[in-house]
Amino acid sequence: MRKFVLLCISLCYLWAAYGQDVIRYSYDNAGNRIKREIALSRASEAKDDKNPESYSDRIEEHEIRIYPNPTKGDLVINISNIDTENQVTVILYNIEGKLMRRAEVNAGQAFMDIRDEQNGIYLMQINIDENSTIWKIFKE
Repeated sequence: MRKFVLLCISLCYLWAAYGQDVIRYSYDNAGNRIKREIALSRASEAKDDKNPESYSDRIEEHEIRIYPNPTKGDLVINISNIDTENQVTVILYNIEGKLMRRAEVNAGQAFMDIRDEQNGIYLMQINIDENSTIWKIFKE
């Protein structure tokens, strides 16, 4: 009986850890919700090399998409509706807050090579004019 109870508890834990979807919300500076995303659970995600995992966010009229995340070193940053009037900066920090890379983006797409950096978690700050968003980047 004791083994059966332990088995049931283990299965419930696995279901709770891997079987749930997450809903993410994005807000503007005034606190208004501007976007809702559903992040599929690990069990329902289909990862392959042709469709790398990507995340997206919105700053005003700019859609930001970063992939692949986690990465082995090459990051692609897509930002929609960028023109010559927009000042776009991408800054990468390590988890301790040390500046690792900084790039000015003039077009709608930027690439960042972090192959030389150690595996771990990095923070990427994207500034578009007066607005800013921060992303967690996982380096494998």
